[in-house]
Amino acid sequence: MDQLRKEAREALQRDAWNRPPYLQAAVTATARNGLPELWQDLSSHNSTAHLDVHENLYVAFCFVDSWDPLLPNDGGARRLNRDETEAVKNLFQWASQLALPSSAFAAAFDEHVEITKGKNSGYSSWSRTPASSMH
Repeated sequence: MDQLRKEAREALQRDAWNRPPYLQAAVTATARNGLPELWQDLSSHNSTAHLDVHENLYVAFCFVDSWDPLLPNDGGARRLNRDETEAVKNLFQWASQLALPSSAFAAAFDEHVEITKGKNSGYSSWSRTPASSMH
């Protein structure tokens, strides 16, 4: 997991917008670790700094993308054990908290936003109207 985190950090520092979709360390990490270990690693790096959050998301993405949920010899999907199920639940909750707007976000943008399609452009335009003037 440490090597995966190191490669992820290096990729993000080079160019966060054009990071590779695949990291070799992810394959190695998934061969040695499971979803509970991924969650343990992510939860132990719980900084809210932008780069740290981005690194955690990228580590999770690369790990999950390389993780094989199938049984050997085309045996179909394997069932998650209790620890794996708990890790998946924690991963979804963690990712949702990062991705979904918080109440602080909602309070900061308490305005009505109207999105309309431009007549001939095909592009959308938007305008903001303060919530207080909508009554």
